[in-house]
Amino acid sequence: MTSFYYEVRWHDLSKLQPDLPHKQTHKEPICKKRTRFEVFLLILGRNSFVVKFLIVLSTLLMIPVIMKFQTETFLQSGQPKLRQAVSAVLEKHGVVTPEVELTYFDATIRGSVGSEETAQDIARDIAQIGPVRLVKNQLAITGWLEVQQRRGVVTVSGLVSPRWQKEALKGLVKVNTDQLRTKTEINLFGKSAASWGIFLDRFFQESAERTVDFRDNHLILTGSATPSDTAEIDQLITNLGLKDYSSNHLKLMPSRYHFPLRKVGSNIEGEPLRSLAQKLTNLTLEFEAKTVRLTKEGEDNLQKLTALFLETPKEVQFVIGVHPSKNEIEKGRVVEKRVQKIADKLIQKGIEQERLHLVPFEMTEDNSELAGHVEILIW
Repeated sequence: MTSFYYEVRWHDLSKLQPDLPHKQTHKEPICKKRTRFEVFLLILGRNSFVVKFLIVLSTLLMIPVIMKFQTETFLQSGQPKLRQAVSAVLEKHGVVTPEVELTYFDATIRGSVGSEETAQDIARDIAQIGPVRLVKNQLAITGWLEVQQRRGVVTVSGLVSPRWQKEALKGLVKVNTDQLRTKTEINLFGKSAASWGIFLDRFFQESAERTVDFRDNHLILTGSATPSDTAEIDQLITNLGLKDYSSNHLKLMPSRYHFPLRKVGSNIEGEPLRSLAQKLTNLTLEFEAKTVRLTKEGEDNLQKLTALFLETPKEVQFVIGVHPSKNEIEKGRVVEKRVQKIADKLIQKGIEQERLHLVPFEMTEDNSELAGHVEILIW
């Protein structure tokens, strides 16, 4: 229902009634019906201050609404795109465990990189992303590490923290750290220095030629290992937290006695050692398939081995092992019986039992002709 208001005005009747005598005029009130809106417009029209006040007030009231709308629009569409762009920079430079925290246009980044140069390159790339401002660069420099074992001597080079060096290398013997640099703020990627120490102690436990190379948050292993060694090393890498950041290039060998440049335990070296090793290489013992009976050639080689053992100084000891084939492994204890039979025959022919070490070979290399053969090595 429309409300009406009455506007009262005083009008000069002389203008309305010209027949009145001169100067005989009087004023009478005249009422006019108006709506509420018409009254509001009349008020505004007669008072410009009110109009200005209302305009300013409405503008001030709209500012928070506009700002809220712009903020919500930015948070829903603009900020995710900026965070994605910053994350792409971290991924491009291979940051490990990257984190991006974005407060409007202020960015904080975390993670691990391999060098100070990489951290600086990341900061420069982020500065190119429109309005983003890098306020906190919390990237940890993980340093790098290379550990090599050659002929029983471990050489360490790299960039680590002093505490890491003290904790991680304390279990190694014959260590050369002349090429190792230290810096307090370096944090080598991995669970802890103690975990690194456990891994390095085990990895260099044998006298094998091995190398650990850790650069740009990636671990590379090279050298020789047995299948059981490899399984144990893989578990240690998992415990270290580097399973997804490692490459295992270890070459599998039947036993640690097959490792190249292995330091022998017997008292023999130089040319006598090389000559004896070459003779043993040519005197493997072949068995008839799935049995413990030597072939004719195997019997002949056993006679030659017996003569060789008897003419070799007694302080030289030997390893006896058999290269298993798939069928023989499935058959059960054929492999162990073959090794024991050779040892028994050598003892019967006058070879001291303490000079013979029976070792189960863990594998036979692919396409090797030694599958099923007994091999003699210098202990």
